[in-house]
Amino acid sequence: MKKLLLSLILIVSTISYAQITYGAKAGLNITNLKDIHGDSGSRYGFHVGGFATIPIGQNNQFYFQPEVLYSQQGEKNTGENYDELYQLDYINVPLLFKPYFSEQDTEFYGIIGPQVGFLINDNIKNQANTGYQDDEYNSIDVGALLGVGFSYLRTWEFEFRYLYGFTDAVQEAQVKDRKNRTSNLHFSIGYRF
Repeated sequence: MKKLLLSLILIVSTISYAQITYGAKAGLNITNLKDIHGDSGSRYGFHVGGFATIPIGQNNQFYFQPEVLYSQQGEKNTGENYDELYQLDYINVPLLFKPYFSEQDTEFYGIIGPQVGFLINDNIKNQANTGYQDDEYNSIDVGALLGVGFSYLRTWEFEFRYLYGFTDAVQEAQVKDRKNRTSNLHFSIGYRF
């Protein structure tokens, strides 16, 4: 009990003295749903949102970075007699550990952590450009991401990350036996205020 109390005091004191910074980011997504359709291709979309950067410890090297992002995801499914775009839009909440490779202001960094996505739009457009709502997708997508980035003066940040979904994106019984996982390449530019 004493160790738990001491740990909580240490965490609270570290965060209370920390220089928390905030920022905004936007960029390109290239997404696919593995195994849902045999001939599926990637959906190109964008993401936009904000983040907080919270120092861990007293140095200028390790951070906790929670984010909230609007993200266009999904897939494109084309065949001989059909052409459909599966538009799955999410509010994603990544919780990231972000170590810089040194304490320098201009430096490379890594990111790793879990992400929870909340489905806010589930739309399919076909060849006739008639969109329709589809309820076959799960409302929550849980995954993990890994990435690298470059920070210029700890203000501008350029980042590449890969997300792999752990949960099955589909809830429909006929495709449930497959492992319909989200796969997302994510390129972004961020600015820390």
